[in-house]
This record gives sequence, structure tokens and C-alpha cells, in this order.
Amino acid sequence: MIKLAVSTLMFGLICACSGLGLGSASANSQDDIADVQQLANAYLAAVEAMDWARMEELLSPDAVFEDQTAEYFGEPWRYIGAKAIVNFYREGAIDTLSTRYHFVKQYTAGTQSINVIEVSVEVRAGIIGFPQETIKDTTDLVTVLTVKNGRVVRHSDYADYAGMWNKLEGHKRRLQSVQ
Repeated sequence: MIKLAVSTLMFGLICACSGLGLGSASANSQDDIADVQQLANAYLAAVEAMDWARMEELLSPDAVFEDQTAEYFGEPWRYIGAKAIVNFYREGAIDTLSTRYHFVKQYTAGTQSINVIEVSVEVRAGIIGFPQETIKDTTDLVTVLTVKNGRVVRHSDYADYAGMWNKLEGHKRRLQSVQ
């Protein structure tokens, strides 16, 4: 019964949107969608490669970065302006030796590029008290980019910081046990 009600509701919404012209392909042409995804891919490649100059070039001067899930560390992160965003990334990557993105899923909706990414990193273990050691790990990340006028105007990240912290604690216990 619930399944039928949800299906009926979805069908009604689709019909209503189509009647308003919201369901038509003309809302965003295939070229517009390709342009958004192409720019998003170039930007994410710059972040992955830690190419700060290229990253800044692809950001709008008044771009906004936010990560509401960073409240795990006390409060959400929010940076305004290309330079502030690049500085945040540069400073955060100081102990990062390499980063690799594996795109689990990508799609474009209007001016939004939605990216589900498995991130693999190799970092110096100074954050857990072992600066002479390196650790490798992966985590899942959802990145939503808004692209307008050929630039990224908004970058929103969503991450499982509790899971990442648990992994770091596991690395710490492992490194302590071999000393």
C-alpha cells in the first residue's frame, strides 16, 4: 500500500513538472551539462593533484567552500573567496604525500555537479604522533560543485569524519604496538 502511494506521488510530481515545462530537456541542454561536468572534472583534478594555481584559476573570485559535516570537529567549515579556499586546502594538505580519487558516481543536475568519491591518501602520521611514519587509507566523500559562467562558485563537501577518526585511531594503535 505504501509502495503504491509513493509511486502515485512520484508519477503525479513528474506529470506536474512536465506540464510546467520543468521536465523537458530544454531546461539544460546536453552541451550545458557537459560544460558543467567538464569544468567540475578539471577542478577536482586540480584538487586531487594539489595544483593550487589551477584550482584557484577555476574558482570564482567570490566562491564559497563549506563542509557542514566538519561540525564533528566543533563547527562547520566555511571559506569565502578563491584565495581563502585554496589556502585552506594548501594548509590542510601540508602532510599529504599523495591523493587519488576514484569516482563511484557522478552526475550533473542543472549547474550542479554531484560527485561520490572514494579518496585514497598517503599522509605523514604526525597528526597521531608519528611524524616519521606514513599511513595510507581511504574514505568516502560527497562533493557538490556549483558551476556558473565557467567557474566553480560553490564547493560543498560531506564526509564521514567519525569514520576517518576511527581509522586514525586504528593506525595509532598499530604504530604504538610496533615500537
